[in-house]
Amino acid sequence: HAAYTSVPASSALSGRVRNATNTVHPWATGSDTIAVLQPTISMRLAASSLSATTNLDVAIGEEMTFHAVVMLPESVTNVSIQVALPLGYVWLNASVVAIGAQLSGAALAVGEAVPVDNSSNSLTTTFSFGEITNNPDNTVDGGDQIIVQVTAQLVDNTTNSNGAVL
Repeated sequence: HAAYTSVPASSALSGRVRNATNTVHPWATGSDTIAVLQPTISMRLAASSLSATTNLDVAIGEEMTFHAVVMLPESVTNVSIQVALPLGYVWLNASVVAIGAQLSGAALAVGEAVPVDNSSNSLTTTFSFGEITNNPDNTVDGGDQIIVQVTAQLVDNTTNSNGAVL
């Protein structure tokens, strides 16, 4: 509940002060619900090193490139995108593909690579963009999105047998 007086008491004309004690024009009250939009993310296969395979039916040694697309609401958002690989893959690289025209303040730039770690069998990599402002234009389009790319290879090990679902 906010309290205010519309004019200083020393210059107020009778009946013109808007505050809690004015019975002619008392406080206006009300309530409303505000929907706070959340970022959305989708992941898709962007490319494969073998044309003979289809979709996610991959072969040992095949390289798969995935795009994660994050759509940001028109606000200020602290953005960190973590991409996880299924067991049986190793990281090859990870980089930023696109940052929408409405977005400003990103700590990473288009084309910038982020480190990947295969030494500890880490199955995640993180893109830390920091605080990003999505300048309002009342349009949801490519200007509101970030696209990151990860490339991984299916390794030859006992968990990757013919027909195994990863």
